[in-house]
Amino acid sequence: MSLKPGPGGAITVEVPETIAALLSRHAIDPGIRYLAVAVNGVVVRRAEWTTHMARKGDTIEVVRPFQGG
Repeated sequence: MSLKPGPGGAITVEVPETIAALLSRHAIDPGIRYLAVAVNGVVVRRAEWTTHMARKGDTIEVVRPFQGG
C-alpha cells in the first residue's frame, strides 16, 4: 500500500491496518478538519476510518485543501 501525503510523496506500508491507525502512524492527525482519504481512488467516509482496513497493495491518498494558485 502507498500513502501519498502530498505531490510526489509515497510511503510504502506492508501491514494491514485501519485508516485511522495508518494516519496516526504517519503523524497525520485523523481529527484534523477538511481531510479526505481515498483508497484505490474511492473516498472513505471519515466515520469509517476506524473500521476500514487498508491492505497491502492498496493506494492511500490523503488530501487536504490549501490556499494558493
